[in-house]
Amino acid sequence: VPWVVVPILLIGSGVLLMNHFAGATVLLIPKHDTLPIPTNESFTALKSPGEGQLGFSVMKVTLDDFREVNATGTKTVTTKASGKIVVYNEQTAVQRLIKNTRFESAAGKTYRINDSINVPKATVKGGKTTPGTVEVTAYADEAGTDFNSAPTDFTVPGLKNTPQAKKVYGRSNGPIVGGASGTVKSVSDQELKQAGEDIRVSLETKLRTKARSDLAPTQIAFDQGILVSLENPKLSSQQASGGDKAIVTETGTLYMIVFDRVLLTKTVAKALVPTYGGENIEMTNIESLSMAIGKVDGTQLADADKLDFALSGTPSLVWQIDQDKIKKELVGVQKTNFNLILSQYTNIERAKASIQPIWKSTFPAQEKSIVVKLVDEILN
Repeated sequence: VPWVVVPILLIGSGVLLMNHFAGATVLLIPKHDTLPIPTNESFTALKSPGEGQLGFSVMKVTLDDFREVNATGTKTVTTKASGKIVVYNEQTAVQRLIKNTRFESAAGKTYRINDSINVPKATVKGGKTTPGTVEVTAYADEAGTDFNSAPTDFTVPGLKNTPQAKKVYGRSNGPIVGGASGTVKSVSDQELKQAGEDIRVSLETKLRTKARSDLAPTQIAFDQGILVSLENPKLSSQQASGGDKAIVTETGTLYMIVFDRVLLTKTVAKALVPTYGGENIEMTNIESLSMAIGKVDGTQLADADKLDFALSGTPSLVWQIDQDKIKKELVGVQKTNFNLILSQYTNIERAKASIQPIWKSTFPAQEKSIVVKLVDEILN
């Protein structure tokens, strides 16, 4: 009896154990394609895109850097502070501000613009008002350090007691600097030139590093879509380490074109793949592409509502697969229906399924017992 019972028990236990650990493994190769971008292919992006349109934004970064140099003497200076301010207009009509229009800071200091400007009208979309803006340089009414200021808000005194008073205003785009009055240290032209060259190298590196670090994981920018504007080096009123030293400063501004990774990938896929229908897709080598834009400066780029550009390279496109959805569709299904179900997915290039134990002919009744893996190769 033992010679009969023991093998039966072992076989029965083995069957129960295998049934307990039953499951299914599905291997999928996503649809993929590698296509070069034609040299004559061009793209368009909009600041305010509609549905199905590619959008873009311009990231602006402003930084200062300095170097300590040998001072050759002193000189008397009288300079007025200046800085960039953004003028806002919440009216639905263009607002003209003439030359010498006053702007009053929160601290009560007065600054003026040297040229007349037209501030674009506001736009209203979905009940939301977006002010029109223009950037301009404002100059202090008087010389001296008292007019140097951290970023601040401005009112337009000339519009006081008018309906426009609360709808037209300014905000500085960075600090207002350069105001000085009295005796300052001087440096030789050679020292100033050499310090400026040294600062330019480090300042541009810092600007690019800062801009890249501020990018969100969902965003993409290309080196060819970065514009850097560096001002001339100048002496600073900042205290140096010694009486025979002076500080040379320089300000730089970077403008960087930014796209959404997913939307840019879909735009490229639509241009390259005639059968592409807007399904989820990834470009695995998106950083390897190069970008080309027309000749434009940073301020024009920041103000532009439309961007025409070209891309070059060979995108590697991989269609995305909803693994959870596939699991749900396979629960309790006969294995003979596997190919029929997977044939509905145009984003799958090849698929293979294995069910354990081997005598099972249906997929498990629970999703957690089905494993879906994305692979590059399936062996027969």
